[in-house]
Amino acid sequence: ADGGTPWCISMEHGGVTGWVATDWIEDVLLRTAPPETYDQWVNHEIPFNDPAVINAANIVG
Repeated sequence: ADGGTPWCISMEHGGVTGWVATDWIEDVLLRTAPPETYDQWVNHEIPFNDPAVINAANIVG
């Protein structure tokens, strides 16, 4: 209803489902936030709902 074109992607991969999405978010995070933010995220020092991670997820789609 917002005029955008909807899309979807399948990310099922057996016992490791979800890695595709996190890899994609990691790539965007590395391009949109300082490297220290990425390091904090992968070391569990900032949560998935940190503004930088949310921004990366929103860019992904």
